Amino acid sequence: MLLMLTLAAGVKASPEQELGFSGFAITALGIGIAIAGMCLGVGWAMGVTCSAAAGAIAEKPEISTRLIIFVVFIEAIAIYVTVILLMIIMKLPSYAG
Repeated sequence: MLLMLTLAAGVKASPEQELGFSGFAITALGIGIAIAGMCLGVGWAMGVTCSAAAGAIAEKPEISTRLIIFVVFIEAIAIYVTVILLMIIMKLPSYAG
C-alpha cells in the first residue's frame, strides 16, 4: 500500500514543472484501495461467519459441512478479486520513474 501511495505522488523530474497525477499512479492507487477493501471485507465476513458457525456447530454438529461451504464462498470472493486485480496489474505499463 505504501508503494502505491508513493507512486501516486506523481512527482516530475524538475521542481519547476507542475505536480500532477499520472494514469499509472491513479490506477496503482485504485488497485491499492481495492486490495485494502477486499481484505477488510473478507476479514469482516470471515469473522461474522466463523463465529456464527462455531455456535451453530456446538448446538447441531451435523450441519458443519454446510457451514464450511459458506466459508469457502467467502474465500472464493477473495480469490476472484485477487485474480482480477492481478489481470489489471499485468496490463499496466512498467513504471520508469
